[in-house]
Amino acid sequence: TFEILINISLGIAWVITLGGAFFVFNYFLFLGLAVALIGGFFGMVPGIILIVFLEFMLSFSELKRQSLKQTEILEKIYQEVKKESEDG
Repeated sequence: TFEILINISLGIAWVITLGGAFFVFNYFLFLGLAVALIGGFFGMVPGIILIVFLEFMLSFSELKRQSLKQTEILEKIYQEVKKESEDG
């Protein structure tokens, strides 16, 4: 559920990135190709920052999910060892 929301947001962030670059590139094109390319790069920066942030959130979510799974496995192992030590 959370991952789905993040993935949808990542798609939107890519659209913002490409749209921002395209808009700024076209806006500065009358000044020359070099200026338009530099402007297009700076138009991409907000979207790239958003993409990096969302990827970090997705990675953190995956890390948390794996940690919970490992904790569950370790608790099962602990219960088995505890049970064996009580029996023997």
